[in-house]
Amino acid sequence: MRVFGKADGERPGPGVATVVTIVITMYMLGWLAYCLAFELNSATVTGEVVDHEVLRHWRRGVLSESVEIRVRYVDADGRRHEVREDFYGQVPQDGRIAVRYAKHRPQDGRLEGFWPVWGLWSFAAGTLLLFAGLMKVALARRGLDWDGRPKDGRK
Repeated sequence: MRVFGKADGERPGPGVATVVTIVITMYMLGWLAYCLAFELNSATVTGEVVDHEVLRHWRRGVLSESVEIRVRYVDADGRRHEVREDFYGQVPQDGRIAVRYAKHRPQDGRLEGFWPVWGLWSFAAGTLLLFAGLMKVALARRGLDWDGRPKDGRK
């Protein structure tokens, strides 16, 4: 008997879950390479906080605050640039803060720290790992392998 064009005894190709997992893994590895390249090919300078603004937002009846700061910095070639970002934490009293920029694009600076560069990637990777773990548990409870086939070898 032939199933999906395969002869008896031949294993069918990879399942949808396997293909999706491979595609997402490749995307995450590419994103990781981009973050790593930014870290390795960037320079860090000390910038000066020129302005900060406390933004208040009402969300579902709850008042929340965030701080947006404007930082001016000078790159290695002596050109002035400015970066505006949300800032989490206390604005430094001396007005100095580290800024990291790619050497080939000094106008695109980011505040130095873990979250501005790695934060979103870490959150996405953690979410995907949690989802994959929950899917694995759900499939195991139904007696299926990762491709959705029965574990006991039945077709």
